[in-house]
Amino acid sequence: PFGAAARLLQGERLQLPKSGSAAGDFEAACQALTMSVHPAVLSALQAAESGVVDIRGGKICDAGALSALLVALASNASLFALRFWQCALSSGGINLLSQALPESVTSISIGAEDDGVALSPLLKLPKLTTASLRCCAVATQEALAIEASLSTNPCLISLSLFSCGLGDEGAVPLLRSLRHNSTLTFLGLASNRLSDASARAVLEAVAPESTTNEAGKSGGEAGDKEDNGAPNRALTALDLSFNLIGGPGRRTLEEATAASPALERLELAGNPCLRAGPTASLSSAARKAIAATWEALGEQQRDEETDGVASNGQLAVAAMLCERVLAGTEVRGVGGADGEAASLAEATRRRIGALVALLPAPEELCAPLAELGSMAASRGFPLSQIEAAGEVLLEALSEVLGGEFSEEAAAAWREAYASAQQEIVAKYTPGQRSEFQFAAAAAPAAAASAAGDGED
Repeated sequence: PFGAAARLLQGERLQLPKSGSAAGDFEAACQALTMSVHPAVLSALQAAESGVVDIRGGKICDAGALSALLVALASNASLFALRFWQCALSSGGINLLSQALPESVTSISIGAEDDGVALSPLLKLPKLTTASLRCCAVATQEALAIEASLSTNPCLISLSLFSCGLGDEGAVPLLRSLRHNSTLTFLGLASNRLSDASARAVLEAVAPESTTNEAGKSGGEAGDKEDNGAPNRALTALDLSFNLIGGPGRRTLEEATAASPALERLELAGNPCLRAGPTASLSSAARKAIAATWEALGEQQRDEETDGVASNGQLAVAAMLCERVLAGTEVRGVGGADGEAASLAEATRRRIGALVALLPAPEELCAPLAELGSMAASRGFPLSQIEAAGEVLLEALSEVLGGEFSEEAAAAWREAYASAQQEIVAKYTPGQRSEFQFAAAAAPAAAASAAGDGED
């Protein structure tokens, strides 16, 4: 029946006079086809706003209703977007759309279709610029068909495959095919159970050919210079939210964004890589800002040594941090002699440097921060001072670097310290935390009492 409907639409039998509205044209087409008017479609056409027809739960499983809808769309060029949700279109309905969709329709969205429905024919439409295939169970074979369509589509600029059950088996070939695509600017693959293997496929899509050849060889496949295509430079946004990408996958994706400056937006919300350890939620830009700040302190040291001045920017920051945080505290195992203070500052400098170096791998920060927390807890270091140390560190960085310490860098350091602080404080026992909280609450009253005694 859908094949007959396609031939009917391409003929002259349904070339009906315009009624002045899409809903009226739909009713006229239904009458010409001697069929009942589909209420969900009629309602959607009557409510169409800004050129969008939104049909929800219509169960358009017959060729007649879909044919009449296509007639209404063809007669009303202002309707350019078509959305279906839980409409049970079937593969036959998708094929009919792909053969008879008017050129005025440049955006189509299909959601919650049954398993086994072939969606790939839609991506062959020459005028289609935006396609959203959401919550449709896409088998691996259908994913390969989508990949083939994507490689040859000349106009598609946005494709969403949200929650289509692709897995790496379906997503990896699709991502690699981007080397043969020069038009797609947005690809949405959120909630598809993708792992670090898909992250590697992103890198292969945008990296220079030598990188992809090495990746192919490491996977047991020889690089193929003739078929690899050029690195993709069209994609500007990639949504990989709510997948299974870990820390290594995130680092691979950061390599991809470095390889392709065009890829400006990368969404990773809801992935394990953002929960892998302290500072895991830091953006790539924030981590780079922290590393650049610490490096600038090291460069300051080299510059000053060439002038004959024995000064060290990193050590200066560490010394300020130790002096100001330890002031007024009695911490077991920390002395106040000059030699001991210098030794403590040097140890602090090395510890900060080691933590900064581990920022790209937050899962590796857990152990050194836990060790630092255990050390502080065992020596009775006040929690209030741990909380204050973050601002003291920022003050020291600002004093040493001056105008070189930007607001963006300060925000990055503040966020990183807040995350690290949670890991450190977690090593204190509940009793210790309660004791310090009680002491902090009682401090204002004690200070007021002492001031009163002094006046007396």
